[in-house]
Amino acid sequence: MRRVILLLFLALSLFGREIVYGVLERVKDGDTFLMRIGGEEVSIRLFGIDTPEKFESSKLYRDVKGCGVGREAMKEAGKAATNFAKSVMKVGEKYKVELMEGSSHGRLIGWVYLRNGTPYNVAVVKEGYAVVYSRYAKQDPRKYRQLMNALRYAKTHRTGLWREYPRIMECMERHYTEGKRYSSKGYHSQGLSLPRFW
Repeated sequence: MRRVILLLFLALSLFGREIVYGVLERVKDGDTFLMRIGGEEVSIRLFGIDTPEKFESSKLYRDVKGCGVGREAMKEAGKAATNFAKSVMKVGEKYKVELMEGSSHGRLIGWVYLRNGTPYNVAVVKEGYAVVYSRYAKQDPRKYRQLMNALRYAKTHRTGLWREYPRIMECMERHYTEGKRYSSKGYHSQGLSLPRFW
């Protein structure tokens, strides 16, 4: 796997973004896929988005504390995002992946296309299972606009988690999309209601 990642990094550094095709091996969660590229399994972190965590992790605890919500509620939202990914991304099928520059915790960063040509990154936001991770999404203005349009649609139509877990999505949007820091005690534990942005 290291050899494939090294070759892909080299291609990115020499030629800019690289288009590859990978077979989906496993949906890890709503924003990370395991794909087979060039005969090797590679973890792909989806560019410009963030979904609620379903695994026990430091990020889960940070988001739970920052949003002032229950750990189980956050994990259930994360499982719903994973289930959405599994409903549209099929194990064993080949997908087009635009590899972006950089990496995240040993994972490649990708813009993954569904079989109908729609970017999964946009679809998961539009269907209400992810927010825009502006810090990174702004690195590509065209993709950032696509993601923000999808986010506006999701909020307006209350799709997915915007209907099921609106407080979690509002909090994640405030933190990841708007770039506002979590307070040390969490929004809800201070007795504050989360603002609505539509």
